[in-house]
Amino acid sequence: MIKKIIKSEFYTIVVDKDNDTYVWGIYDNNRVSYPKIIDYEFSNIIKGTGNCIYTNDNNGSYCHELRDKHPCSKLQFIIKKIVSGGNHTFIISTAGMVYAKGSNAYGQLGITEMISYSNGFVAIGTKYKKIVCGGYHTFAFAENMDDIYAFGCGFEGRLGNGKEEIFNYPQKLKYKFKKISAGEWNR
Repeated sequence: MIKKIIKSEFYTIVVDKDNDTYVWGIYDNNRVSYPKIIDYEFSNIIKGTGNCIYTNDNNGSYCHELRDKHPCSKLQFIIKKIVSGGNHTFIISTAGMVYAKGSNAYGQLGITEMISYSNGFVAIGTKYKKIVCGGYHTFAFAENMDDIYAFGCGFEGRLGNGKEEIFNYPQKLKYKFKKISAGEWNR
């Protein structure tokens, strides 16, 4: 009996009723085309993104890197919500702070430096209530849920701000929406 299924763009993980953990896809830099049992228990999985699995327990939140034989690092915050796009991830902590990790090649992290954060999370100065990630762009709802900001790759109009360029800082949209969805390319 399956207890939990976690998927990312690189792998699928299944935890069964006995907390046995199976993986297939790209794992430890190898292709695994059939379910392989791994010697790690992910009973408290929140989400899998890229090559990472995020878990919470009574002692905090953790990031487990699948590609490097499970090095586990304790995060400096407790995860409340986690979302991911093509190659970038945002976490909203229980304290309401926002953290980002991953590619910023198109400004999709919403920070002015066009550098990627692959080895750890960077704190974003703005607090957002909700974040929606696309492949190379991001939408973020302000704490009041009335204001929506867009940043990242605006090619083909995917940011909804009337411009087709890269924005590495949040652009306030003039529209009011309750929900928004972001695809890989928004075509």
